[in-house]
Amino acid sequence: MNLSETVRGQQSDPTALIRLLLAAVFAVGEILIISLLFDPDWQSRILQKLLYLQYFVRQLALLCITSALAFVIISWPKRHVIVESWLAQVRPGGWHLLLVANIALFVGLTIATVEFSRYTSAVDQPPWGLYSAYLVLLAATGLSLILLVAPFSFWRQLLSHHRLQIAMAVAAGLIATLAGVLTQSGWGGLANVTLRVSYRLLSLYESDARVDYDKLSLGVGDFTAYIDKSCSGYEGMGLVTAFLSLFLWVFRRSLLFPNALALIPIGVGAIWLLNSARIAALVSLGAHVSPEVAISGFHSQAGWIAFLFVAIGIMATAPRLAVFGTNRENITDYWSPNDRLILAFLAPFMSLMAANIIVAASAPYDAWLYGLKVAFIGVCLWLFRDVYLGLMAKVEPVALACGGVVGALWVVTGPATGQNSGIGDWIVAQPVWLAAVWLTIRAIGSIVMVPIAEELAFRGLLYRWLISRRFETVSFSQFSWLAFILSSLLFGLMHQRWIEGALTGAVFALLMYRSGRLAEPIGAHMTANAVIVAWAIASRNWSLL
Repeated sequence: MNLSETVRGQQSDPTALIRLLLAAVFAVGEILIISLLFDPDWQSRILQKLLYLQYFVRQLALLCITSALAFVIISWPKRHVIVESWLAQVRPGGWHLLLVANIALFVGLTIATVEFSRYTSAVDQPPWGLYSAYLVLLAATGLSLILLVAPFSFWRQLLSHHRLQIAMAVAAGLIATLAGVLTQSGWGGLANVTLRVSYRLLSLYESDARVDYDKLSLGVGDFTAYIDKSCSGYEGMGLVTAFLSLFLWVFRRSLLFPNALALIPIGVGAIWLLNSARIAALVSLGAHVSPEVAISGFHSQAGWIAFLFVAIGIMATAPRLAVFGTNRENITDYWSPNDRLILAFLAPFMSLMAANIIVAASAPYDAWLYGLKVAFIGVCLWLFRDVYLGLMAKVEPVALACGGVVGALWVVTGPATGQNSGIGDWIVAQPVWLAAVWLTIRAIGSIVMVPIAEELAFRGLLYRWLISRRFETVSFSQFSWLAFILSSLLFGLMHQRWIEGALTGAVFALLMYRSGRLAEPIGAHMTANAVIVAWAIASRNWSLL
């Protein structure tokens, strides 16, 4: 019996999505927190003794991540079979204990991270025993996240039925990792150019930017960053080359050759430019925000964000472009109609989240980049306009009235000290015309773009997916308590005031259920945000923006 027959007839469990979302959120949050808590100074004190162990641990982690990404690419044509197997293996009960275990392990890991960093600051010799125990605790925390995604039975079945794909993925990850290691020796050939580009980017907004090509350093004010070999961009260029090469082979029937070969130099150039921008942003963060955040958090996370942005961006768009993709009949192996429908509902929200990351990483200059959110969402709405046209309908007055009430209640229950907020000080400091332009862009984003993106994701996709995995067959008027509560709660968690956000999501969901159309919650959401933005500008309570 093959894998598809094993899971045939199985019904998807809505709690499977909850487990997956929780595992993803916990993984990202735990990695960021540990990165920020870990004291990098201990390495400079006893690095010579722990150099090789640290190096191999890092390379092993890199191999695991790259192999996982390679497996996603290789197994993409069989993704439906794997997902059905996952849904069949994930059971409703038992995972709560795994969640508690992960939280307990992470709390222990957090305490161990702080104490280990503190302990090593007072010793001259590497604490091998403590470090080994720390690595075991780190591995146990990671294992708890893996089991939260799926039980052992799923991973065992995956290994049994996809040995060849897994072996190819590990080989691709190994090649990519080795390529990054081997190419670091060529730092001297690219160092000068990378530093020059980073310095030029930094000079665009930092009046006191400085560079020392002999010492390989870049600085602003009292902060100086010494650029290591891995910061040259070679590692990212090697990873992009390896994964795009794999992508070209696996999806060769969907790509037009030799044009598609140009994707490799395009990806290499893009990741190198983003790496230069990362170095410049790191120096700004260290000079104006926090050296610890710049070195411990942003330094590593920004590199992976750039790699994912380039790799996933090229793989998702190349087959759809006439210059790189073949005719639509062959593209179906790569991107099915159902996949495109899912992407149409999810892409604007994903773009909003990506823009939020980019904007947040640019602090304290994040206000200038708010227009990226509008641009990112706008591009998605244009690309999938054929899907959205079918959702357009006249919005009833009752939906607009509900939106107005929601907006008024949001204002009444909001903070009253917004006039002294940082964004308010920034707006006042700008020329009148520039402040007006920025507020106009902010209003377009808050009133038009964000409501569309959030309603498509939470009411259009998530609500119906929780009822049936074939969400496109679920009517907007079909009610489910689980979908209603969970989608509203997750919507609330996307906002700082999560209780008010969850109640707001519930109102929007009821409007959709009442009318049987997605246009109603979108219209109500737009009206609510319009009330909030108008009051924020009129009263100068900028914290509401």
